[in-house]
Amino acid sequence: MNSNEGNHLGSIKCTQNPYINQPNMQAQSMTQPYAQPIVKTGSFAFFRAVCLPSILFALLITFCRYNNEGSILDPVWAAGALGYILYTTKKLHQPWNKKMIFPSASLLLFSISNMLTENPTIILMNSLACDLLVILISILAFYPNQRWQIGQWIAAGCSSICGSIGALGDWGQDLSEAIKQRNKNSHIIQIIVGLSITLPLTVIIIMLLASADSVFRSMVIDLFQFDFWEIITKTMMFAFFYFGSYCGIRFLNKKRTLIREENAKKHHPLTAYIILLPITAVYILFSWIQFAYLMIGNMTLPEGMTYAKYAHQGFNQLLAVVIINLMIVLFTVGFFGRNKMLKTILSLFTACTYVMIASAFIRIFMYIGVYHLTELRFLVVWGLSVVSLLFAIVFFYIFSEKFHMARWFFVVGTLGCLALSYCRMDAIIAKYNITMIHSLSEAHAIDEFVDYDKRYDLYYNDGEEFYVDESTDYLANLSTDAADVIYNTGNEKLIKAYSLRNDYAENDVAYSWKNTNLSYEHFLKLK
Repeated sequence: MNSNEGNHLGSIKCTQNPYINQPNMQAQSMTQPYAQPIVKTGSFAFFRAVCLPSILFALLITFCRYNNEGSILDPVWAAGALGYILYTTKKLHQPWNKKMIFPSASLLLFSISNMLTENPTIILMNSLACDLLVILISILAFYPNQRWQIGQWIAAGCSSICGSIGALGDWGQDLSEAIKQRNKNSHIIQIIVGLSITLPLTVIIIMLLASADSVFRSMVIDLFQFDFWEIITKTMMFAFFYFGSYCGIRFLNKKRTLIREENAKKHHPLTAYIILLPITAVYILFSWIQFAYLMIGNMTLPEGMTYAKYAHQGFNQLLAVVIINLMIVLFTVGFFGRNKMLKTILSLFTACTYVMIASAFIRIFMYIGVYHLTELRFLVVWGLSVVSLLFAIVFFYIFSEKFHMARWFFVVGTLGCLALSYCRMDAIIAKYNITMIHSLSEAHAIDEFVDYDKRYDLYYNDGEEFYVDESTDYLANLSTDAADVIYNTGNEKLIKAYSLRNDYAENDVAYSWKNTNLSYEHFLKLK
């Protein structure tokens, strides 16, 4: 047990040997000279402070998030998570940490974005960011003075999750201690203990009986108007968040060492030279080719090679190489330190990486110019932009050991994700593609949105059949974030196809106040 544990509510340590001051056991104690003192880990005080808030938080997050991502309830559960963390840390006498301000504000902004968009990729990114930020804020609440690097933060997060699983045993011991105290405290504690036992137990018994008898199952369904399997999944979700929140706080409150912070021994730089010099030489050659063919050579390409083909064969691979380069630089600095030669090589390495980023930008824009803009291509442009900013941070880190790279990585990465979250990606894609379609139609004097020689997808509307081409079909599949742009085109076929794809009623999808999304509500008004 950690020495700091005794100062917190999470554990109670009894240092007195149970056999001391017991005359009738004196002889026995003399025959057991190596008997260890009993360590009591169950904490009634912790259970009283955290159990009921954990139950309320689990109920709130289950109600808000069950089968309901991307609605007006996302900011509700995010605010509830912040309230839960602040309340429990205050009860546990944990001082406020000002480092929690930025991630807390980011958590609220990501959750607000979720109710403003219908794009599934953005909703998934926002939800994942919210979950990670809750874990980060919890760690910052109990470890306020840590100055970890990126890898250490990742290790600390994994350690916290694994430690929370291990703290399930502590929950059982806390519950046992609370039951022992039931005759010494108020009825409120007895109610909390009773509810924490009877709620999951009652649901399990009802589910088992409903599985055993179809008449009872029908009665339960008619009585509560709930789908049987929905009860099971909601119960599992509630249990996950209840035990996850309780055990997570329980583990962090122990103040155990999440990671080893021993100063890593720097290895001889000869190995780094052998690794970096050949790769850097290849990068210099590659960079020269990019200047010759793309930047200064008026984009002269080999004979028989089109711009679109040249662009398509490159930008995905270049993005992968750029990410690998980022890991190589961080690995080199972490294991081999910084000397004058290494700084020079890594600086050249970073400069070549920027040439690759510029080449990837040129290629993706060439490809977009020919084949229009899609979500994946938009995300590639966004990813290259964020990585270019991260490499600027790495450049400072190469020359300054005191530079807190992890903090700036987090700030830039979070701001980059927030920019993507709020930029209305589908509206930008729709506006760009429609502009390109207008330009092509004017240049070739063809129908703007329907090329009847290239039928792509068939739509039905009140018995009427109509086709759209590939470009129009992609626009019709965009989320309601692009509603303003689509409806402003005035093209009946595009608008009709777009409405059919996005209207919940047309697709037999349930929609209620709980699922309310402001982007979808705006679409309904335009419709």
